Amino acid sequence: MRKLVLALAVLVSLASIASAAITGSFVPVASEGGTSPPAGHVSQDLSVNATTDWTGAQLRLIGLGATDIYQDAFSGAGLLPPNSAFFGAFPTLRWDTYATAKAPLSAPSTAGGAVDIGGAAAAVWNTQSINQQWFTTDLTDTGVFTLGRFTLKNTANGTFELRLDSAGSQPFRLSGNIVNGVIGGEGPVIPEPSSAILSVMGLFSMLAVGIRRRKK
Repeated sequence: MRKLVLALAVLVSLASIASAAITGSFVPVASEGGTSPPAGHVSQDLSVNATTDWTGAQLRLIGLGATDIYQDAFSGAGLLPPNSAFFGAFPTLRWDTYATAKAPLSAPSTAGGAVDIGGAAAAVWNTQSINQQWFTTDLTDTGVFTLGRFTLKNTANGTFELRLDSAGSQPFRLSGNIVNGVIGGEGPVIPEPSSAILSVMGLFSMLAVGIRRRKK
């Protein structure tokens, strides 16, 4: 029995390490560079903390209206980040909805839709929906950094799914509601358990069953 308890304790520690290598959240941005999001919109950055090399992101924004996702007229449609050299001339450009690699406003590589979180194979990034996978081949993507900006109408409501991957780690997954343009607003934001944690939970269940049988 002691050996089994010790083994479970080790597995719990390993599961905690595996699930902690990368995390992410959507952080509201109320102002930047002396400007605010366009009238009737709210903005948030996808902030990531990775202790091992970030290798990819997948995101779905689901159930939104036809023009709920802000795409600035001076940037064009799509996920590519805007050119900061034009922020002075076009202040709304910094509030475009876009994805980045680790370096600020750097263009990521893309790999189709967010297929590992239920998305279609074809990528989508427009004013109504996002179904996208992006990554870089850089091997030093660690620390705290931003992977994109998402500006939505303050009347936008729907749901989201997020997956972040890093080297040697279980993927980090997050899902929840989009309420009044806030991703993760006023509703459950659910970090999904890693497979390692699920294995530990299963072993605890087996241990409990074994203890009950021995008592009988």
